[in-house]
Amino acid sequence: MKKLFTLAFLFISTIVFANGYNNKLSINTFNFINEINNENSSLLKSSKDRCSEIGAYIIVEEGCNPYSLEEYGVKVNMVLDSIISARIPLDVIDEISSLDIVKRIDSGGRPKPKLDKAREAVNVDDIINAIELPSAYTGKGVVIGIIDCGVQLNHINFYDKDGNLRIKRFWNQPINTGTPPEGYSYGSEYKSEEDIENVGFDDTYETHGCHVLGIAAGSYKDNNFHGIAPESDIVVVSYNYNDQSIEWNSISDGLKYIYDYADSVNKPCVVNISLGDVYGPHDGCSILDQVCDALQGEGKLLVGSAGNEGNNRQHIKKTFTTAQDSLRTFVNLLTKYNTYYASQCDFYGEHNQEFKVKVCVVKASDGTVVNETEAVSSSNIGVHEFSLSKVDNVGANATIQIGCELEQGSNRPHINVMVLASSVKTGYTIGFKVIGATGTTIHGWCDDYYSRFTNKSNLEGWTPGDFESNIAEIGGTGKRIISVGSYVTRAYSVMSSEDDISSFSSKGPTLDGRMKPDITAPGEYLVSSMSNSSYSVSNNSTEIQRGDTVIVNGINYYWGAIRGTSMSSPMVAGTLALWLEANPNLTPEDVREIFSETAIRDEWTGSQPNNTWGYGKLDAWGGLKKVLELNGIEESEIIDNDKSIRVYANNGLLNILFTNNINNCSISVYDITGKIITNKFIGSANAGDEICINKISNKGIYIIKIDDDSFATVQKIIL
Repeated sequence: MKKLFTLAFLFISTIVFANGYNNKLSINTFNFINEINNENSSLLKSSKDRCSEIGAYIIVEEGCNPYSLEEYGVKVNMVLDSIISARIPLDVIDEISSLDIVKRIDSGGRPKPKLDKAREAVNVDDIINAIELPSAYTGKGVVIGIIDCGVQLNHINFYDKDGNLRIKRFWNQPINTGTPPEGYSYGSEYKSEEDIENVGFDDTYETHGCHVLGIAAGSYKDNNFHGIAPESDIVVVSYNYNDQSIEWNSISDGLKYIYDYADSVNKPCVVNISLGDVYGPHDGCSILDQVCDALQGEGKLLVGSAGNEGNNRQHIKKTFTTAQDSLRTFVNLLTKYNTYYASQCDFYGEHNQEFKVKVCVVKASDGTVVNETEAVSSSNIGVHEFSLSKVDNVGANATIQIGCELEQGSNRPHINVMVLASSVKTGYTIGFKVIGATGTTIHGWCDDYYSRFTNKSNLEGWTPGDFESNIAEIGGTGKRIISVGSYVTRAYSVMSSEDDISSFSSKGPTLDGRMKPDITAPGEYLVSSMSNSSYSVSNNSTEIQRGDTVIVNGINYYWGAIRGTSMSSPMVAGTLALWLEANPNLTPEDVREIFSETAIRDEWTGSQPNNTWGYGKLDAWGGLKKVLELNGIEESEIIDNDKSIRVYANNGLLNILFTNNINNCSISVYDITGKIITNKFIGSANAGDEICINKISNKGIYIIKIDDDSFATVQKIIL
């Protein structure tokens, strides 16, 4: 999916702010609003199509009333401590940013979307066939959510064996013709099976979400391309990455919406986001990462794609060793935006360390600089515009914008550089010079569509980009999100080797030094469900030829083969649904610990965790057995004669009689496989108190584990 490139810096004079750059806005927000203003001013756009508001995070002073912003027309959708997710009318941004309670407004960026053999590779078939397990696991009793675009909601892959639609909720964020979910001010929510079926498609031009959801949760088994968790419940949030008003905060709104639904039906939940963006600090401190980290916890997991930039020179790094040292690099201008060559790059420094950036026009053969901007310091907060022109018909005609800010979450100095070149003379190119204090390290990231860092002629003193730390924002950088890389299980090219890492799979580490990805899973090529809209079918004919077509009741349903970390991520999300079925209280930290002990390591991965493979290749079956072990029920623990409690059954109800006083008591009930049936916190109980646990519907052997401040006991009962 093509990323929209911000052109608005050409139209600085049209900005809504009375006094130029507003330092309470992030640079991305400033650029984004200018882009919208430019689009809205187009003579081709009617008034009804013009964007009048944007989604953004608002950081406010602690202790203030966030809902006081609603008197300015701001629509508050979520509040998390001092972070607000909101919809903001464009014509009041200047006014609310001047309020004392408002510290920052940040819209983030514009992300884009990033089975048979795959199931076998991660040992899911062993779970389906209950190998060395007392029963099969299918995701029953677990909610799988996706935040994506391009879902055929009535695809046969999303129905259960009785013909009931498994999609329980659908929030179409960009469409405002219906009723928004309770507590939110935008989009349309659909709750009933009939209403969801009648929508049919969230976007007839896309099929990405249909493919992703089929990998995680597809249930159609007649062609052997079903997903990992075929009996899970499903919630779909449609995020249209081409919609101007939908930004990063809509992702965290969607995440909370899915978790809230899971809470309402008392089920654990895992959410997949196969979306990514190159822009951001890559250190887990973006506002989106902070919000998503806070929302995750026991029974609330989040999985994301690591990104597809593994074979692109997106990243560059330099540690300055002398006062005269500098980072010099070219950008390879790959394609045009309309009639312009374009590039956008982010540079991040270290805490409290100033650095400078200048843009130059360079003769590629020998490195001669024929024109350049002044050097702009990271401490010079604001947006600075320059024009470079050809000299004697040599060089380039380009408009440059250099924006400087202190990154909100990490307090790192940040310089964003945008280049729009109307003409570049053959033999010349655009370059950057970065200057920093001795010992300072600078990281840079280039946009993932229009340009790459390069050294065209291998000139001494000029540095190409590298293939490290190109892990994607959103899916790859959060501190709690499970980030997934891709490896090959089906090769259609001699360039790919089965079992090896996919060439496109993005690599770590993060800017703050954490290993990413966390795990790898099959992502090249995976067969899964695809939308049957006429546009999707005509534009994905090759992919469908590698898959399957099924006709049911006269309707064609399609499966196709696609590759990407967008495909490996739902492999893991579906697997975690199986694990949550066994233990609904798993945390992100539990999952990483299980990966560290059970991931497959072979000749391709190496013996140690690393920034290409993470902990290794996913082993769904080995991990599930570890989950059951971690539930803490082992034969040696089963004691039937504990004098502190008595357990008995009455018409399927479990009753517990306490014979001693206890404090901070919790009760967990497991089946014989170790799967948690119910978990209940009792608090204090006195001798003689009797507690009734929920009715157990199935006959069999059950384990009751009771913990309090002074003892833990386990008892077995047969129903």
